[in-house]
Amino acid sequence: MKLTFSLFIFLCLPIMLSAQKTEHGLTFRDMSGTNYVRFYYDNDYFVTQDQNYTQGFNFERVAPFFKKSPVNYLFPKPRAKATKYGISFEHLMYTPENIGITEIQPEARPFSASLMLNSFMIATDTIKHARVTSSLSLGIIGPGAFGKEMQISFHKLTDNVIPEGWQHQIQNDLILNYEIQYEKQLYRYHNLFALRGIGEARLGTLFSDVSVGINMSFGIINAPFSGASKEKKFQIYLYSESRANASVYDATMQGGFFNRDNPHVLSTGQIQPFTAEFNYGAVLQTKHIYAEFTRSQMTRQIEKGTPLKWGGIRLGVRW
Repeated sequence: MKLTFSLFIFLCLPIMLSAQKTEHGLTFRDMSGTNYVRFYYDNDYFVTQDQNYTQGFNFERVAPFFKKSPVNYLFPKPRAKATKYGISFEHLMYTPENIGITEIQPEARPFSASLMLNSFMIATDTIKHARVTSSLSLGIIGPGAFGKEMQISFHKLTDNVIPEGWQHQIQNDLILNYEIQYEKQLYRYHNLFALRGIGEARLGTLFSDVSVGINMSFGIINAPFSGASKEKKFQIYLYSESRANASVYDATMQGGFFNRDNPHVLSTGQIQPFTAEFNYGAVLQTKHIYAEFTRSQMTRQIEKGTPLKWGGIRLGVRW
């Protein structure tokens, strides 16, 4: 246990000093129990790129005492046998394809950084084999999220190209976002294979969009819709997820909702409203430890841009 927490500190500290959306409730990323911590880290460095969605990290805490949060009154209460409550701190950074140019790149994605506190609830219906995850995010987009300082420090530390365009980043504005996600088990073969459908909607000042898709898991897997008594202590499996996304508003490209005084934003005509996304990875779980490696690909979000690619790791401890 001490070794695991030391690893957490080793990974978190350089990111916070120098440093696409988080999926708390998807069943292929499920951690059993109601008391755990988990750390997410994404970076396009894992796929030898430095552009678009360039880095993100999230620190998640799930515990029974979050049930008392007044924010939970904003979440739907489906019939559920198992409910989890938690909060997370999340940071996202986006850059254009060429980060070494000082001038504004009119047809490229703006520099932007976001910092948020998320409150969420995961409600699982073990009868209908369905799960509803709801979350509310409050934070800031702009220089107040310290994206410039984090990326420049990290690039100096790793002897990479120093970003030159952060002075043109999306300016400070409020983030207030609501998200709801529904996942339904479509097919399951023992504890070896599972297929599920997903639908998600986000509304707010950072992202407003909808998505639908499917995901599947293959290996030694748990049965998150069957109750805690049937959960396995050891799991190892592969997963994949395919999604179709439709975007209405994206502040990381179009600027904040309230502050329109930005040096560089993209017009609606420059942005692709429809994208496709593919995620895949491997998960290892024991009684107390969660470990995951993931890779993601997305079709281009900008008319004259390139597809997005990134990789990530997730590490968790439960008790």
